[in-house]
Amino acid sequence: MQMLGLVYNYLTLTYCFQSLAGTIAAMIGSGIIVQRIPYKEGFGAKQLAWMAHTAILGAVVAPVCFIGGPLVVRAAWWVLTV
Repeated sequence: MQMLGLVYNYLTLTYCFQSLAGTIAAMIGSGIIVQRIPYKEGFGAKQLAWMAHTAILGAVVAPVCFIGGPLVVRAAWWVLTV
C-alpha cells in the first residue's frame, strides 16, 4: 500500500498539469453523467452516479482544505452560504 502512495506522489508531482487536467475532467465528466441519466423512482443508476460524483468532488476538495488549513475551510463555508 505504501508503494501505491509513492507511485501516486511521483505521478502527481512529475505530471502536475496532467493531474490537474485529469481531476477537472473527472469532475466535469461525472457531473455530465449524473445529468444525463433520467430520474426514476427508487434507488437506481442515477443515485449511484450521484454518489460517485460526490465522492470525486470530496476527493478533490478534502486535500485542498487539509493543506490550506482553517483559512481555506472558512472560505469554503463562506462560499457555501452565499
